[in-house]
Amino acid sequence: MQTMKQYFKNIGVITTNNNNNLGLTTGFKKLDIETSGYKKQELSIIASRVGYGKTAFILNSVRTNIKNNIGILYFSLDLTKEQIFTKIISAESELRLLELRQGTLTPVKEQTLNNTINKLKDKKLFIDDTKYPTIEYIKNTIKQNLNNQENNLQMVVIDYIDLIDNPKKENIARELKQLAIDFNVSVVALAQLSSKIEKRFNQHPVLNDLKDKDIEDEADLILFVYLDDLIKKQIEEKKELISLKNGKKPLYKSAFVNDLVVPAEIMIAKQLNGMVNLSIKLNFHKHIASFRNKPNFPILGDDDILDTPRWKKILESISTYKTGDKYTKGLPYKKQMYKYIKILDAYELKLKKLPREILQLKNLKNLRINDNRIKKLPKDIMQLDKLEALCLCNNYLHKLPNSLVQLKNLNELGISNNPKLLELPENFDQLKLTSLSIDGKLLATYIDTILKITTLEELEIYRGKISKNL
Repeated sequence: MQTMKQYFKNIGVITTNNNNNLGLTTGFKKLDIETSGYKKQELSIIASRVGYGKTAFILNSVRTNIKNNIGILYFSLDLTKEQIFTKIISAESELRLLELRQGTLTPVKEQTLNNTINKLKDKKLFIDDTKYPTIEYIKNTIKQNLNNQENNLQMVVIDYIDLIDNPKKENIARELKQLAIDFNVSVVALAQLSSKIEKRFNQHPVLNDLKDKDIEDEADLILFVYLDDLIKKQIEEKKELISLKNGKKPLYKSAFVNDLVVPAEIMIAKQLNGMVNLSIKLNFHKHIASFRNKPNFPILGDDDILDTPRWKKILESISTYKTGDKYTKGLPYKKQMYKYIKILDAYELKLKKLPREILQLKNLKNLRINDNRIKKLPKDIMQLDKLEALCLCNNYLHKLPNSLVQLKNLNELGISNNPKLLELPENFDQLKLTSLSIDGKLLATYIDTILKITTLEELEIYRGKISKNL
């Protein structure tokens, strides 16, 4: 038992410059700020569906910590130690995984490889790739590692928890939590999510998607790794399969573009001392299987194609297609959290009208509600007075309300592929648009109005005949 006085005497005064209350870094400053990192005597879980980058994410954390002389014991129950080392070297050197596996490096890249190996070879990373170990085996291995103080063991990684041999049907999550407490280390375990998530339209994971329900009870921190790019790819593969079954293969053209760098989300699903249901936005670099902070400029790889397809230009030009909160059957957060929603995705939901609750998002800057069945917008759309980008492409719009012009901050507007939209609001030229996606027929009718928008920098014309004198 300990009194408050004894407690405060032991921990001292915590200030913004004192990191004694922080854990080991996740590798990303924004995530560290929200979670305080991986703490000793705690169990942290990183979960996702198969192939979504769990291992890549934890290796980001591992690389950052071993550079700070932190000792890490890594149990790789799935991949061999050679495969783990290859992934670390690829991410650290930015040499492609495929090149490393095939041994097709140029002399310059071989020098880069050797420099990376020399930089990493003395770091305190210990990999055990024993398959299907028991909890007892893991305990004994940790003890052996701790006996050598030079190892400075502070973190234990289990990749992944589902492959631990458990003949006694023990609560594995509780056993790992006890390991963290007994050995005074941070235990980080990777976990698979149930396949039922793939049957939902919104595939953002929730706690109920964890295969092992004990994890939710025992873990101190639960992070989900989510790549929207893989969802898009699955959707296109299903469409292609349906097209093939219907004998329409030659007519089908996938809209999926296999980019080297794609948006990623690290979702905070549970933590004991902090906010949950937050997402940290990162980029995932496929060719080196590594996560990176989002830069302030676009990244182009060696194989990137500059002339992106028309469909992608239309959607991505509307606020560069930044990842946002997902609207499904309602807003993702409780009402007191509305003020934090600035980007909202509500596309491909078969919506017939704009949900009224969206109008309550007073700080909303970017709304994508394309690919629905919306026939008209509410007259009080001007309530979203901070809106900067609005994508309404691929709907059934008949008319736009005159109140749209009252959105003084609106600079990006997508209204293309609305075949029944034959007129624009009054005073449309008063909008300070920099980007406009519009059907050719509507453009031809209102060309004089659009020419008056002197701020316009990008005009995307989608379908429809255009008169010769345009």
